[in-house]
Amino acid sequence: MCLSLLFLFFWSELFDRHLRFVGFAPEVLDRVIIEGDAASLQFVSYYTQDDEVQAVATINKDPLAVACAELMRRGKMPKVSELMVGVANSDVIMQRLQELK
Repeated sequence: MCLSLLFLFFWSELFDRHLRFVGFAPEVLDRVIIEGDAASLQFVSYYTQDDEVQAVATINKDPLAVACAELMRRGKMPKVSELMVGVANSDVIMQRLQELK
């Protein structure tokens, strides 16, 4: 199995906070893009390499984590460039999942 096919799903709950992690974050990343409010622990972070989202972590956004897992599995996640310029975000991700059904 090639390393790029490795896909993880991890979850944890502590004091009513739900952490979800999907994908595979290699040792070296280009950037981490955070959408939402990290101070209030309501956010998603995208771990990227080149123009691809390699992994996603969410706090208290469980449906988004599931959507990202499915889109990554199907190769339909937004590109990093789309996230950076604002044409893609968590709402777009949820919409893309609905369009696949």
